[in-house]
Amino acid sequence: MKAVIRYKATVKRGHLHEFVAILKEIAKNADSPMRVYHGLIGNNDVATWDFELDDINQIGPIYEQVVTAAFQNSLHPKWYELTTAVENEVLYVAE
Repeated sequence: MKAVIRYKATVKRGHLHEFVAILKEIAKNADSPMRVYHGLIGNNDVATWDFELDDINQIGPIYEQVVTAAFQNSLHPKWYELTTAVENEVLYVAE
């Protein structure tokens, strides 16, 4: 079953374009197709990215990989420095 998982990061004010550039760099090397969106929501700069997964069972490992790498600062040196919050949700599942 296919699935899409969406991550949303609140980015420190004024650093959104820098963060989106980092996401696009990560997307080039992602194991799964990844789309990146960004914009202003309320008073927050928010970056959103979706992973399309061929198998819903990949959600756990992908989530662990992204979150672990983010907190270990291995996705990009400025990842942790630029974010104030990261959320995720499963958008849809299809057979």
